[in-house]
Amino acid sequence: MSPFILGCGSFGGVGSDRSTWGSSTVDPDALLGAALDAGVTWLDTANSYGDGASERAIGAWLARGGPRRRESVVVCTKAGQPTGRHDAARGRQDLLSRNEILRSVDGSLGRLSVETIDVYLAHHLDATTSVPELCETMDLLIRQGKIRDWGLCNVPSWLVVECVHVCRVHGWRAPAVVQNGFSLLQQEDRRGFGVVTGRYGLAYTPHSPLAGGWLAGAYHRQEPGQYPAGSRMHQRPGPYAQWESSATRAAVGELVAMARELGTTPAALAVAWILHQPFVTAPLIGPASIAELESTVAAAEVRPDPADLSRLTEAFGGLPHTSSFTGEPRR
Repeated sequence: MSPFILGCGSFGGVGSDRSTWGSSTVDPDALLGAALDAGVTWLDTANSYGDGASERAIGAWLARGGPRRRESVVVCTKAGQPTGRHDAARGRQDLLSRNEILRSVDGSLGRLSVETIDVYLAHHLDATTSVPELCETMDLLIRQGKIRDWGLCNVPSWLVVECVHVCRVHGWRAPAVVQNGFSLLQQEDRRGFGVVTGRYGLAYTPHSPLAGGWLAGAYHRQEPGQYPAGSRMHQRPGPYAQWESSATRAAVGELVAMARELGTTPAALAVAWILHQPFVTAPLIGPASIAELESTVAAAEVRPDPADLSRLTEAFGGLPHTSSFTGEPRR
């Protein structure tokens, strides 16, 4: 089994960003087929990616492949981000309420053309939904046979622990997966989840391993504000602009130099560093082409020694490491 998860956020747009919906040039069928051939069997999407276009693309591909194709993959999707039927100004309020999740899961099941979603994630917690309400709703979906497991996305470790404890008290199914932003530029979870995942038997599947292209060496020689056409910093800079600094550029320069010494690419080395973190189950990769998929999967063959890993950690260690968690749940 491949140590990677295929992020399908570029099928129909660039993630949940309304401004990019319908603008993607990615060929979902080609990428899904190549991923399966490479042994990547976990597909990650969300109801908000391309306003449902990502789920529809996966669903059409699964339907064409028949039962055998469906049985060969793990399908993970999410609820909790605004979609086309939500007012963007409303933010994430009520998007993880019981009624909203019950409505969202049926929509995802239809678009994905599946009877059961393998892993269902709360994309972001909102300030109007309590932890018990979320946990009880996810347990209900499991009992109804609509999902097999559930998890949390973009959350701090203490909140995961709280969800586990609430579920144990009430006899509900506890979360099984955590998906946060994690990379050399976003290392906060090394402290927060190193113990939690092992203690509670959680899978940790980090997203954004290349920090929007920064760790691929795409920007460090560019002038600030001048980014290659088609890059994440050009298409959707919001989530990644926090790293624009001379310190980031210097650290990326060190990564590029190390990759050259080891005979690999900066992207492969950055992903290899993640693969060598003991609490990581499998990182999400979001290639825009088969060539990008193949080059990223090659990171599994990169074998940095402990000294290389320490050197990388230290090169980025002095930078501010932000969390992907936003908002607070209602207590």
